[in-house]
Amino acid sequence: MRTSVFTLTALLISLIVHAQAPTLGAAAPFTIFSSTGAVGNTGTNSKFTGNIGTLSGAITIGVNVNGTLYNANAVTIAAAAAIGSAYQQLELTPPTDTQLALTSYTLGKQDTLHALVDSINVNTVLNDTLVLDGQNNANAVFIFKINGTFSTTSQATVLLINGALACNVFWEIKGALTTAVNTQLRGTFIVNSAAAGLASGTILEGRILTYTAGAITMNNVLTYLPTGCGSTVLTGPAAPNLGTVACYTLFTTNGANTNSGTTYLAGDVGTNVGLTTGYNPLLITGALHAVPDPSTAYAASDLTIAYNALNGLSTDIELLYPALFGNSLVLTPHTYLLNAATALTDTLFLNAAGNPNAVFVIKINGAFTTSTYATVALMNGAQAKNVYWKVEGATSMNDYSTMKGTFISNNGAMNLNIGVYLEGRGLSTTGALSAVSDSVVIPPLVCPIAALPLTWLSLRCIPNTSTVSLFWSVSNQFSGAAFIVEKSSDSRSFENLIDIPVRYEPTQSEHAYQATDPSPFKQNFYRIAYTDNAGIKTYSKIISAMVDGSTLSKLYSDGSDYYYATNKAEPGLSTLEVYDQQGRKVSSQSLTGSTCKILHPQSPGLYLVYVRTGNEKVFVSKLVYL
Repeated sequence: MRTSVFTLTALLISLIVHAQAPTLGAAAPFTIFSSTGAVGNTGTNSKFTGNIGTLSGAITIGVNVNGTLYNANAVTIAAAAAIGSAYQQLELTPPTDTQLALTSYTLGKQDTLHALVDSINVNTVLNDTLVLDGQNNANAVFIFKINGTFSTTSQATVLLINGALACNVFWEIKGALTTAVNTQLRGTFIVNSAAAGLASGTILEGRILTYTAGAITMNNVLTYLPTGCGSTVLTGPAAPNLGTVACYTLFTTNGANTNSGTTYLAGDVGTNVGLTTGYNPLLITGALHAVPDPSTAYAASDLTIAYNALNGLSTDIELLYPALFGNSLVLTPHTYLLNAATALTDTLFLNAAGNPNAVFVIKINGAFTTSTYATVALMNGAQAKNVYWKVEGATSMNDYSTMKGTFISNNGAMNLNIGVYLEGRGLSTTGALSAVSDSVVIPPLVCPIAALPLTWLSLRCIPNTSTVSLFWSVSNQFSGAAFIVEKSSDSRSFENLIDIPVRYEPTQSEHAYQATDPSPFKQNFYRIAYTDNAGIKTYSKIISAMVDGSTLSKLYSDGSDYYYATNKAEPGLSTLEVYDQQGRKVSSQSLTGSTCKILHPQSPGLYLVYVRTGNEKVFVSKLVYL
């Protein structure tokens, strides 16, 4: 062990020498790269996050790669040049410590090292655990220059503590690199003029890069690029705007939406063509749109926009083996393409790398199915609201699957089989949708509410001897909404009179309603509040009615004009006169029937109405023009 002696030495030297990390340039996006030689993998359990490439040789991977494969092109030429430059930088970096063993040297055995440039002039073995201590300095650089081969024993580990980062660990190896089973390595390994072989169970947070010559072989390994050190923070593509369909958990633009069993929903459910049946309203935290209505029409339109946005995204990474999707594959924030029917088996991990706003888009050119108990798992800050799936065809989630994100099936049915838990949405542009004893919840977000489409077509009130009848008609109403008739004696303070539920008839463009005020004031003002299923209110104009049971004469309005109605004054012999507050007559008109429209004065304000028959004053009332 070198803990105490080397620590002191390194601390003293670090006051003078500050090692610089080499610049990787075009090689930085690669987790596996051979400048000259083939790259091969055996075993279907290998996982790679980062690009894989070779300047000269074949690439045989056989599994989905969270990155791009590059072979003998401009990208690999640039990467090979960058590896050569980085190797030379390491070669020219002076050591802070030199090991002079005659035949071989062992790293590990619980050694704890601080920032250093360690030069080892013989073949080196990593045994047990090598601890690299960053001493709470994220810029601490560790460089190992090995003039020989590098190998590991079973379960050998490089452990980083106190802020040490794998992106600041570099290994220059002038010989072959080989690992034993279940080795855990950290750092960027640049191997010169020799091959590299990673045994089953090897985990590498970093890179294997061979320079000048050297094939790379792997078997059931996990390699992934390190983060930090100025590496790009992945954000993924721009999320599509879901509009009003964001408030739906299960929705299809065209097709039946059916449920059997006990299904719990947090969000709206419906279809824009067909019926929505089998859902228990008591188990829905949201609106059940049993028949198409304006809300489903808006949702259908917005779903088309969202689909087009996803469909138009350019692909970052193509996953080449759709039939092997899942199987503990780890994806990072990108736009992915699977160019055939896809089956998700076991677990898919979505890793946001600490960015809670990172977006994942998975585009599938074919049908999508899952195995029983298939799982989409979120890690390192990933959120279901930022995950989107675009499926060209049908979607079938098998029994007891746990899915995350918004699924849009284009021209295909969507089936949620027994016990599916979906944190997200199931949406289809065209196709039946079915659920069987599932749980579906909208990810946390504020659902957008479309502008209320209600149109007031008519509104009037007719006073009777001791009651007032109100009549109104509307178009573009939402299913599940309600009308609240409110009344006032002074046009300022209103109270609820009666609630009238919406009657939605899909084939009708106009919907008529009526209500009765059984106990009106002498002077009455009415308005109607329309409340949609999200609790948003909009008001009608104010109308008024005068009730005088003794004379059977009355004054009422339609919100713009006033009317006088009577069965006492004799038409043709009676006169209606209007006076302002100064007592000046502003209008006079003869009554030609039992009902007449009062001439509108030029200015708003309070006015007095007199009706005379001969010299007898048969009616007096006040009216207000707003």
